[in-house]
Amino acid sequence: MLAECPRSIGISADRAAELENLPGAHVIKIMMEENYAILEILNELESLNRTMKTVTNLSLVDFSALKRIAESLLEAEPHYQREEQVLFPLLEKQGVMGLPLVMRREHQELRECQQELKEFAVTAKGMYFSELKQQLDAIADFIIKNLRQHIDKENNILYPKALEIIHPEMWEQIKQDCDRIGY
Repeated sequence: MLAECPRSIGISADRAAELENLPGAHVIKIMMEENYAILEILNELESLNRTMKTVTNLSLVDFSALKRIAESLLEAEPHYQREEQVLFPLLEKQGVMGLPLVMRREHQELRECQQELKEFAVTAKGMYFSELKQQLDAIADFIIKNLRQHIDKENNILYPKALEIIHPEMWEQIKQDCDRIGY
């Protein structure tokens, strides 16, 4: 799957082929697959936001789709936790400090904005239509842009670095630790 669509998930064809050879239950492969699923949700959000720009009547707004998208994005929390509690500490032990720090900060910003999107989906019905469209555009634009960039960093920098510096024998314990957090 990864080798078939490298551009859509932000990785090079060579990197995708290399990652394709990882066992299906490998932590990095699972995280890459999750990123692919998150990008699909971002595509939905982008499509909904684009549609919202053309809608002329509040009754045509699909608030349930917006809420579903927001909830789907928030379901990525275990992905963030596995990185923060398992992967980042291992990288830091190997002297890689800056990347985990940046990624943690981005996780926090994304969490906050995704929660804001969910709250917006519930409260937006009472807003003036033009304000609703403006606010949705701002929130959606931030999430889409920043989460795509974040995923690109994970796919092209974080995960390859982890594969490079973490001893292959450690991945079974890493998998167990990640399993305890959940997917």
